[in-house]
Amino acid sequence: MSKYTPVDPDKWVEMVKAQAENARLKAEVEQSKRINTELLVLSERQASDIRRLTKAGDAMAKAIRWLPQSISDHHLDAWNAAKEGKQS
Repeated sequence: MSKYTPVDPDKWVEMVKAQAENARLKAEVEQSKRINTELLVLSERQASDIRRLTKAGDAMAKAIRWLPQSISDHHLDAWNAAKEGKQS
């Protein structure tokens, strides 16, 4: 007794195409998983950069207090707006 299920010759081409499509889709899923992981790493790195730059900007904002009041107020307002994603 054969361990293979007989295939209707008329369906053979469809079966081969389906197996190829299945293999292609599996490879696509694996590639998507790798890309997703890479994007997650980049996102975490970007969040870290944003935190570091925000901390540096806050330190800079404190340091410009020695400027004349009208100039430092303008720069502080611009910095605070930028932190909120706005333009001053």
